Amino acid sequence: MAELLELNESLYLAIRQNLLEQIDLLRRLETVLSRRFNEGKLLIIKVIFGVSSGEVEFIE
Repeated sequence: MAELLELNESLYLAIRQNLLEQIDLLRRLETVLSRRFNEGKLLIIKVIFGVSSGEVEFIE
């Protein structure tokens, strides 16, 4: 992603790590979401969105 690669690398890594930690919290701490996720009824997609460019990066 051109826009994201232009960011300071440490800033990008911080954004990515925050995304991963927030998804982990959603899966573990939010009872309704975690139950639906564990039942296979909810899909949580990890995405970084470049606001100015509209680019989307899916994170595995």
